[in-house]
Amino acid sequence: MSAPYPESAKSRVWSLSPANMDLLLLGIGQIISWGTTFYTFTLTGPKIVAELNLPVELIYGGYSLMLVTGGLAAQPIGRWLDHYGARPVMTLGSLLAALGLALMAGVSGVWSYLLVSAFAGLSMAMVLYDAAFTAIVQIHPGSARRSISILTLYGGFASTIFWPLAGFIQGVSNWRTVYVVFALLNLFVCVPLHWYGLRKRAPASDASPQNPPTEALAKGRMHGEARRWAMILFAGVLTASNFIAGGVSTLAIPALESLGMSAQLSVFVGMMFGPAQVIGRICEMQFQEAFSPILVGRISALLMPVGVAALVFGGGAIVPALIFAVLYGFANGLMTIAKGSVALDLFGSSGYGAILGRLSVATLVARAGAPALFAWIMHASGTPAMLWTAFGAGLIGLALMEVLARLSARQNQPG
Repeated sequence: MSAPYPESAKSRVWSLSPANMDLLLLGIGQIISWGTTFYTFTLTGPKIVAELNLPVELIYGGYSLMLVTGGLAAQPIGRWLDHYGARPVMTLGSLLAALGLALMAGVSGVWSYLLVSAFAGLSMAMVLYDAAFTAIVQIHPGSARRSISILTLYGGFASTIFWPLAGFIQGVSNWRTVYVVFALLNLFVCVPLHWYGLRKRAPASDASPQNPPTEALAKGRMHGEARRWAMILFAGVLTASNFIAGGVSTLAIPALESLGMSAQLSVFVGMMFGPAQVIGRICEMQFQEAFSPILVGRISALLMPVGVAALVFGGGAIVPALIFAVLYGFANGLMTIAKGSVALDLFGSSGYGAILGRLSVATLVARAGAPALFAWIMHASGTPAMLWTAFGAGLIGLALMEVLARLSARQNQPG
């Protein structure tokens, strides 16, 4: 179990200290970065299909290509983050995001669209959570766990802000203008924010009773062969979670409708995902003193299959569907935090960017491929078969997380 977080340190999380200014600036950057890159396609995708007269599968395939590119680039970018620091890498990432969004505004056919989509994946790997978590660990490693939790709360506002904004811009202009405006936001807000707002590494004064010395966190708790197996197990947990998230998030509303739920109720259930994620993250912050990072991961891994099971056995009834939405969203919100905090706890702050990069390779590829696979299963064998697939993946993730928890506990036993 992690050491208690002192009340005095907890209160300082909300003060205007240099550490919290770093966190505030990172948080603003995450809202813009997530909102303008990852979430934009939800609104612009149908408009791109209509204007370019391309197959729907091809347009959504470009989105999957973007995630695959980000996953494949995650490990080398993680090494850049460790070597050069998050400040220059995230600044360059925002420049590339601005360029990619501007290029997307000018696509005219299949090849330009696919090339720009792949390019966008590269920039996303440089500015989203993996990079921001690394920045936190480099600047203030002693308080990194709580800062990671707070940062995910900022990121949770991205779709809330940028979906309406994208819809408004499309309403008064078109989807190309959306990308132009979002490119300008990255260029004139995120670039200076990351360059001028982030320091390179933790100051020596960061070591204190509330913020343990960097050396104590550098190596993590896992060593030798146990460390290698812990990395494999945790990568498997994250892959299972992202596989479910990629498929269920994309197809939840069509799946609910196929089970007999009305379109209006299906949308209402789908709207519960976001608030449940935020509630999960707030709960994690509230009980962080009592819950170790491993326990947070175990709770998330348990709730994911339990939530899917509610939908499997509840059919199209509203109460089981709401239980599914709340548990699934809650679990997804916790797993985002667990990725950063478990990695820091088990593997340490030394080489943290490369560690997150290795963990992201399989997870982002799984998330990218899940929508197509889940859609194929749903159309070939029906919605129940798709849900059983998600449930099975959830059980695999839960089993791997339990093995990891036992391996971690055994590593800490004396002798």
